[in-house]
Amino acid sequence: MMLPIGTFTLYHAFENCPHKAYHLYVAKTVPWVDTPEKVWGNYVHKGMEMRLRNGVELAEDLRAAEPFAATLVGLGVEIETELYIGMTEKGEHCTPRDDRVWFRGKIDVPIIQPPGAWLIDWKTGKPREEPFELETHALLLKCMHPELENIVGNFYWFQTGKPGLRYSLNYHARTFAKLQALRTEMEGYANSGHWPKRKNPLCGWCDVMSCEHNTSAKRKS
Repeated sequence: MMLPIGTFTLYHAFENCPHKAYHLYVAKTVPWVDTPEKVWGNYVHKGMEMRLRNGVELAEDLRAAEPFAATLVGLGVEIETELYIGMTEKGEHCTPRDDRVWFRGKIDVPIIQPPGAWLIDWKTGKPREEPFELETHALLLKCMHPELENIVGNFYWFQTGKPGLRYSLNYHARTFAKLQALRTEMEGYANSGHWPKRKNPLCGWCDVMSCEHNTSAKRKS
């Protein structure tokens, strides 16, 4: 069975429930739907990219983020946005479309000032700090820029109009080991053909309707 290239989104869903990850990303039995939440997320990312890269004024519904955007611009350094990075199975930098790519991700805003860097990730959902996503971004950036010695990062929450906690993101060996462990576990399920179901609080929002643990219909009634 051909498994998809590793991403944080894939492994986050996999940790939550292997059965769900299988249907969403491996077998792809659940069709892609542009939900209002996804449309809003894309809109926010595009608006912030245009503000930081091209100086385009933020739309009224994004104006709450202007003070933070102004702070970034005020740093006086070149700001890159939507940096897409790939990594091989050996932990080496490659392009996201390289035949050797094993894991890849997109960093919303990497501010690189050797020997350090600051990573920002835009979040439009309910604030829920999950630093492992930032840790995978830092690992990718470290592969691309091995000279970096100190990487920090935080989420920016549009629901509150405030940045989240600041994290130190220098545990690259630990992050890489976790990705390797997740991949090995996933390969084991692929070889056996059995993807375990994990009942969890998100079952009420799951799109895999064939699972007996799915309570989305009950939640909506």
